[in-house]
Amino acid sequence: MENLYLYNKYCEVPQNALKPFDNGKFKGTDINTMWRIKCLTEEFGPCGIGWYPEIVRTWTENGANGEVLCFAEIKLYIKVNGEWSKGINATGGSTLIQYVKSGQYHKSNDEGFKMAITDAIGVACKLLGFGANTYWEQSKSKYTADNGEENKEQPQKTAKNRTETEKKGKPSKKDFFAKYGYLAFEKECANYERRLGNIPFEHWDDEIFELVETDMKERERKRVRKAQLSMVEDADIPFPMRGDYAERED
Repeated sequence: MENLYLYNKYCEVPQNALKPFDNGKFKGTDINTMWRIKCLTEEFGPCGIGWYPEIVRTWTENGANGEVLCFAEIKLYIKVNGEWSKGINATGGSTLIQYVKSGQYHKSNDEGFKMAITDAIGVACKLLGFGANTYWEQSKSKYTADNGEENKEQPQKTAKNRTETEKKGKPSKKDFFAKYGYLAFEKECANYERRLGNIPFEHWDDEIFELVETDMKERERKRVRKAQLSMVEDADIPFPMRGDYAERED
């Protein structure tokens, strides 16, 4: 199989498998899951015979406003010339409990984990080149210039650019984690990026910052409480039991 065989064959998505979306946080074009499954089956055979996803793990994370997020890590295997490939790692995510801001209530999603697994399969297919042209187009504003020139070198940040970024309120990685006492901010940031489903720090929005801040505050509260209990134990102070107070009242 040539290196770009799968990429070139499945990079273009038919219009009936595309659907624009706007969930309030992101805008883009969604690719129908069944189109990906059709492509995998067409190329490698039925699921379980020519390809299959292995669920490595699933987990949940607490989100902002009482939301509960769910994630799935998978490995996608394909059979080429009678031999199984190595696992293609991918992570997907969805929401189990969603906060509806307009009505100020929460609603459950009983298909959250299924959606997370489906999302992960899509990410794995993306690594094979499935729907590449759609992803390329959606990334144009980030990786290409407005005139369509590819890989054009972006101008370096100036003092003016940095000031405008600061005005938007988005802190640097170092400042954000140092505020909560994490001097090894690269390590701490990498840990949160992994827990959030491999979302890089540069792509965090206000909701993710709020989620991470809430988690770090809770961790700090637990550390302080643990330190306080340790100090009490080391002091060896004979605190009176409840019965002692009763005797004094008499």
